[in-house]
Amino acid sequence: LAKTVNSGRSAYAEFTFQPEFFHRHCLADASDRPEESLRCKIPVKAYRQTFRSLGHIDRSVERCRIELDGPARRLTVQFQCRMGISKLHQLYVLECECLQAVVPLPTGRFTRLSIRPKLLADLVMQNFQTSQEELTVTCQPRACVICSYCDNGVPAAGSVQTSLSLRPDEFHEYRPSGSKGVTFCQRELRCLLMFGDWQAPASFPLEIEFERPGRPVQFHYRCPEMAFEGRYVLSTLAEPQSASATGRSAGPISDTESELKADPGSQL
Repeated sequence: LAKTVNSGRSAYAEFTFQPEFFHRHCLADASDRPEESLRCKIPVKAYRQTFRSLGHIDRSVERCRIELDGPARRLTVQFQCRMGISKLHQLYVLECECLQAVVPLPTGRFTRLSIRPKLLADLVMQNFQTSQEELTVTCQPRACVICSYCDNGVPAAGSVQTSLSLRPDEFHEYRPSGSKGVTFCQRELRCLLMFGDWQAPASFPLEIEFERPGRPVQFHYRCPEMAFEGRYVLSTLAEPQSASATGRSAGPISDTESELKADPGSQL
């Protein structure tokens, strides 16, 4: 189980890997090393640096071994390459903290969507500029509308406003609740869509659930054939009148009621 949260605590990601995902999966004997010692926290930048050249890894690496040494507080990543070459990376474990997305239970009807990740990725990547910080998704009985977010409903001078409409038959599942649209950060949406476009099989759709503005929106990748599941939770902007009352402007969505918090009952 791998978890991460962004610096503003407005986006949370969680990946669950079943033992079948790995060629070999081995846990230390419980009498020698309790389960708690297998939890760790590592810097994501250092871990990304280890896998920075995926194209080269695909061509030259035959096997990857990841080993966690709890007493030494060290995570070892070893690449067994062609021609008998072995590359070793050692990442030191940081102090572990409790981390869990606190998602309030639905208090009313919620919208549920299911769509092919590539279709949604193509729509967002090709039509919305990266300078547009937030997008608004509104599900109506006859269409799902994705549009640029305007603070107080007034577009900035010289800005480009984009609006796309999807028919219900373009979704695997389309159950709108009739509630208002939700607004969330486009950057985090692009990240999860790129992951689905690269890794998730086309036969497994992206599931989306949300209730109302100010409540988090959840994205799920469930891939039984690949023995893993991905879950993303994004914070959303509160009602426009609430946002204007606090005087906040369009920007990072980290001060809404759906902000991600640490849960004492969970470990990273």
